[in-house]
This record gives sequence, structure tokens and C-alpha cells, in this order.
Amino acid sequence: MIVRKASKRIESSMAATIKDIAQSLKLSMSTVSYALNGGPRSVSEDVRRKVALRARELGYRPNKIAKSLATGRAHAIALVPPQVSEDWFLSPYLILAFNGVVKEAGRRGLDVVVYTAVEEADPSEVMAKFQDGRVDGVIFVAPFVDKQLHSFASTCPLPSAAITGQPVDGISSFCVDNERGIRLSLQHLYGLGHRKIAHIAGRRGLQDAEARRMAFLNFADEMELCQSPGYCEEGDFTIEGGRRAMRQLLSLPERPTAVVCANDEMAIGALKQAANMGIRVPHDVSVTGFDDSPNSSFVIPSLTTVRQPIMSMGEAAVGALASLIAGDPYPSLTIFPTELIVRDSTSYPTKETP
Repeated sequence: MIVRKASKRIESSMAATIKDIAQSLKLSMSTVSYALNGGPRSVSEDVRRKVALRARELGYRPNKIAKSLATGRAHAIALVPPQVSEDWFLSPYLILAFNGVVKEAGRRGLDVVVYTAVEEADPSEVMAKFQDGRVDGVIFVAPFVDKQLHSFASTCPLPSAAITGQPVDGISSFCVDNERGIRLSLQHLYGLGHRKIAHIAGRRGLQDAEARRMAFLNFADEMELCQSPGYCEEGDFTIEGGRRAMRQLLSLPERPTAVVCANDEMAIGALKQAANMGIRVPHDVSVTGFDDSPNSSFVIPSLTTVRQPIMSMGEAAVGALASLIAGDPYPSLTIFPTELIVRDSTSYPTKETP
């Protein structure tokens, strides 16, 4: 007797199916499926309400595979980083961008598939893999500058968006105002009295790196800053890259009094290298970053940096992609503002450097 009661409890706890809902309402299974999945055929609002109510009463949980078959959509989007490596997936920028994407996708009931198949994601290879129906659209994060990306975008077979440094023709692009961000850093340092200002650029080929490098060179020329040979070093957007570049800059015969870094990770590396060489920040050299990543306020000295709304860009990219998947138009370009956050790593130049 006890066994039979337990058995009944187990049966009653089993998830209801579309068949159960259809039988209880004396409707066809296809009608119930259309009501639950929003198509592909329409049903009356009265039937839709009855089906939804009975589904809640019976504890129905939708089957994503069945829903995909009914609607012709995967209810999933792909997220493609610039390259696949441990360093990139530990990048604060990518973590914040991914978090924004996943957060907004969750709100919209979308799964996120992260592309990890190749070291540097070729857009054509990515799309070839995703045309099997596993995703409804693709978001590129910080793609490499490549003519192939621009030519590919015009014939892109899936709705696509990009969180990127420069607009990509044919893809809904979400960019930060890189030029304004670099200008804010330079104006801040110039106002403090710095004229020997160097730049640690990001990895060549990445759109944000190229945009910030060109902005620095243009504004340095406009402000008539000292353009000593070697004042622009590449740091590949990593802490170690920032250390290497800072070592070169601080070893120059005419050492800069300030260094503008293209991201916070390189700026943190620059701070560490200066300390290793016995050079004080900001007393002997000022340092700025770009991103306002979580670590920027915890390093010593805390980092003056350009804040960009990375998570908001990820969320907006998902919203755009959802609209494109639904067949609705969306602006091809959205530019997000930057803001200078002044902390302890910048100050007046206290003395002439060698």
C-alpha cells in the first residue's frame, strides 16, 4: 500500500506534455503547440489563454527542441571572441562584454553558444559552422580589422551584430567613442602640464587598438606634443605586454613624463614595470588606462582611466540581434560615450625627465 502511494506521487510529479494539455482541453496537439509557441499558425486569444492556464495548472515545461521545430528557430545566439585562448577569456573586457550578452539573452529566453573552434575566428568559417540551424544570429566581440570581414558582412547569411572599435558595413555595430576617450586622457595630462606623452597601443589589427592609436597620433600632433622616436609602443592588450612596452619607454634617452595606455591591463603592467625600475607613479611618470575595468580602482596607485559601458554594449547588441532575427529593422551603428575617471596615477610633472 505504501509503495502504491509513493508510485502515485512520482507519477503526479512527472512533467506534463503537450498531449496532456490537448487531451484535457479536447484540442488537437498542433493547436496547443501553436498556442504555446506563438506559431507558426495563429490561434484565437481565448484558446491561447486557456492553453496557458492549463499549462500552468499541469506544471508544463516547454521542450526547447520541440519549440525549435515548431517555430523554425533555435532560440540561441552565438558569441564569437576575436581569438580563442586562455588569456582572452580572462580578459576583463571580454568578461564584461560576455556578461552583458548573457544577461540580456537570459532576459529574452535565448541560449548563448560561445565559439571556441579556432584561434582567430574567420567570419566565413564561423558562419559556415552556424548555418546548420544551431543559432539564429551571431555577435562578434572585438573582431580583427580585416577586409574579409567587411566583404563578408554584405552577404552575411545570418543576422549579425558586432561590439567593435569601428563600424562594420552590413553588420549592426556597437562602438565606443574611442577618439573622445583618448582626447579626454590627453587633455587631462596636457592640463596638468605634460608635453612628453607616450602611448602604449593594443594589438595591431584589433579595431579598438587601431582607433585609439590613430586618435593618439592625431591629437598629439594637434596639441604639438613632443614626438620623440619610440613614443608609441605596442603592448597587445595584456599586462605582460604593458610591462614590456613600459620598459622600452622608460629606457628612452628622452623619457616621457606621461603614458596613455589603450586599455587597463596594459596600464597595470606599466605600473608594475615602473615600480620594478624604481620609477614612481605619478611623481616621476603619470599613467592612464582605458575601460575602467574592476581592477583599475584596486591597483596602487589607483588608475586614472577612460570608462566605457562595456556591459551595456553587450546588452544592446543582443537587443539589436533579437530585433533583426524577428525581421525588424535596427540602426546599423550605435556609438556609446566615454568618461574620464581621475584617480591617483596622474599628477603634475614634478621634474624634467632625462
